[in-house]
Order: sequence, then structure tokens, then C-alpha cells
Amino acid sequence: MVSNGTLKEIGEALFAAKSVILFPHENPDGDALGSCIALCTALREKGIDCWVLIDEPLSDYLAFMDPSGPAGNPCCTVDSECIGDPEICVYIDCCGEDRIPGREEVFRKGTKSICIDHHGTSEATGDLYYIDSEEAATTQIVFQLLKDCGTLWNRKIANAIYTGISTDTGNFQYSNANARTHRIAAELLEIGVDHNDIMVSLYQNVDFRETKLESAALGQVEFFAGGQAAMASVSQKLLQDTGSQMEHAENLINRLRDIKGVEVGIVLKETKTGNVKASFRAKSWANVGNVAKDLGGGGHVKASGCTLHDTDLETAKRLVMKRVEEELSQ
Repeated sequence: MVSNGTLKEIGEALFAAKSVILFPHENPDGDALGSCIALCTALREKGIDCWVLIDEPLSDYLAFMDPSGPAGNPCCTVDSECIGDPEICVYIDCCGEDRIPGREEVFRKGTKSICIDHHGTSEATGDLYYIDSEEAATTQIVFQLLKDCGTLWNRKIANAIYTGISTDTGNFQYSNANARTHRIAAELLEIGVDHNDIMVSLYQNVDFRETKLESAALGQVEFFAGGQAAMASVSQKLLQDTGSQMEHAENLINRLRDIKGVEVGIVLKETKTGNVKASFRAKSWANVGNVAKDLGGGGHVKASGCTLHDTDLETAKRLVMKRVEEELSQ
């Protein structure tokens, strides 16, 4: 763990502020959004002006977490002017301006900066920071922060944290789902989490376009390193051919990792701006955090990613294959 303050101290700073903007990483997942929405809701309950500034509208499969419209009182916005001069700006589930592209200038407006994260490859930054790679999800850190500050819980807060923990532990399948994870989940269930609704929204609500995209991508999977690695590529042309969007490739990497004999699953995604985003997942023993870090990214031992700038898919494949083969040969 790397920190220069306790969670209670960070919480006290947040709850004493007049305005706060929370910054999840680009293309936020369930853990980043769950952490932000839970913390934003708790701060608003205390009358603090708080927003979650995201880089693009929420993905369809996560939109249930933050209903739009007047009745929903949404936390998330793409409006960079949501708060003119924020008192505190907070990195959530990330650390560093490179993880919040397009929102850096807004972050710099904060009088004070805070970082709350659980990625082992993150470096300390901010006036206050708390990075604990032993936690299965950043939502677990936010859970503890809210408890330490004596927050009164409501269902939206509990649902957001439960969703974040579920998504970052593979619905409690991954090895990071330890005893603490299950104790927190049990406590959230006692509060009144909508377990069935969350499970249906996350795992039993697949868009048919996702099925078409996965089918096409899996038909072109490349196996290497003696079958220990499986890689799929999602080009802009493939999206057009299947009538899908990049968010529909979100679960593709799990399909690859789940193949018998495969230790590392890799998905390469071609962006509209000439970059390639690479995601890595390991099953048992490989350290894909090292792989991503060497390629300019970061993450965890078994789940990581990076962006290869100004690179086409074929070049990205060669770079990734070489580095993954090196990792698997150790």
C-alpha cells in the first residue's frame, strides 16, 4: 500500500469541501463507475456539490447504475463546466493525467487533488493519495472510506459498490475475491442490495450485436506460445460489418481466457484515432501487469491494459505477441 493519509483523513477532506469532481479513467468499467457513483451519492447527501466527469456517455450495460432524467438524479456528466472552480478533484481507480485524456485541464482547476486507487502499477500523485493493490476493487476502498466516515448508507450507494466489486472480481470468480471481498458483499446484501437486478443487468442482458461481434472475432482468433495465448482483434471494419460498437467487445477477453489450455487472453481494439488498445487477462500464473507496463500501460498481475499510439493492428500484434511470449517463457 502507498498512502500519505488514512482513508478517514481523505474522507474528512472530501466531506468538508464545498465542491468535488470525481474522475474515473477513460472508458470506465464497473469498478471505476461504482466507486465514483457511491462516493458522489454520499457527498451529495451531505449537501456537497459533486459530479462524476466522464469522457463519453455510459456504456449501455452500465447505464443502470446511474439513471438519467430528473427522477434519477444522475451523478455522471460529460459537461466539463459542471462545476466552474472545484475545490477538490479526485482520481478514482486511476492515477495520473494520462488516464483521463480530454479532462486534464478540468482536473487542474481543483484547489486540492486526491487519488484513490487499487492498481499496483499506479504511482503516488496528488495532495492526498491512497493506493492499495491488495484490495480486489477500488469500490472496496471507497466502502471502507465511507464506513470510516460514518456515512449513512442508502441503496444507490450499496448497489454501486456491489456492482464494482462484482465486475472487478469476475462476479466473484477471480482469485482476488478473498474473504474480505465476501464479507463486504454480505454486508451490502444486508443493507438491501438489489442482487438479482444487478446480476441480470450485468450478465443476463447481452445485446445481440455483442453476440455477432464475438462470433466474428472468435472465428479469427490467433493462438501462439504453444497455445498458451489467444489473441483476438477488433477493427473498425469488423464493427461496421457486424453493426456493433466497441463496447460490445467488453466481454470478449473473458471468452479467450476461459478457453482450455489458454493462460493469457488478449484483445486488440483499433480506435478511430489511429491507436490500438490492448487488454490482457491471465488465468493462473502469468504476470500480464508486467506486459502492459512494458508497453506503456499498467494494471494488475492478472488484468491489465495499454494503448499503443500511432500503431496499426498488424504492428500491434507483433509487439504484443513478442512481449507475451517472453512473459510466458519465464
